Amino acid sequence: MKKIDWNELKIFWSKIYKYVIFSFILYIVMAVVTHFIFKNYPEYTIKYVEKLASNKSNTRINICDNIFNDFFDIFLTNIFVCFIGIVIGFIPFIFPSLLLLANNGFMLGMITASKSIQSKNVLLLILYGFIPHGIFEISAITLSIGMGSYISMSLTYSFIKKKPRESYRIQIVQTFIFVIIPLLFVAALIETFVTSRLVLLIK
Repeated sequence: MKKIDWNELKIFWSKIYKYVIFSFILYIVMAVVTHFIFKNYPEYTIKYVEKLASNKSNTRINICDNIFNDFFDIFLTNIFVCFIGIVIGFIPFIFPSLLLLANNGFMLGMITASKSIQSKNVLLLILYGFIPHGIFEISAITLSIGMGSYISMSLTYSFIKKKPRESYRIQIVQTFIFVIIPLLFVAALIETFVTSRLVLLIK
């Protein structure tokens, strides 16, 4: 791989940071709105979350039959999500990366809504069951979605204005390998070995 040009990388990051911030805000807003809407539909919400958990169980990546399987499952799944979030950014006009992020926010909102329906402490769920690993995981996801959105915007602009777009392919790859993957690795470690134990404290 080409040696990292930090100046080029900083220029690239300065161009995408607004998209990353917008992605983060969209994620939070989608989760909050979903929570407050769907906690009023208990039967549907509970069934949705149960189906979500069942689908996750059926699509697990069974590398080994112990706790490390949970780690690899979380780590590889999140890498795939972030990779897709960037790649679908090459579709102009419709910004599909943001749709992927909105779906993730929707799922979080449904989970918290289901816990609220079951009279669980949602604040503790977020504090113990999400924030410890979510700081790293959501940072990686919103960064990848921000890059995907930037790519979509650049392509859309180049098509409309009929001008060649700036190419940051190398910077995108470097950001994915040296920033996103390490963030997801730490997130998977925390979710597997810390968060899974902290949630036991929730009543």
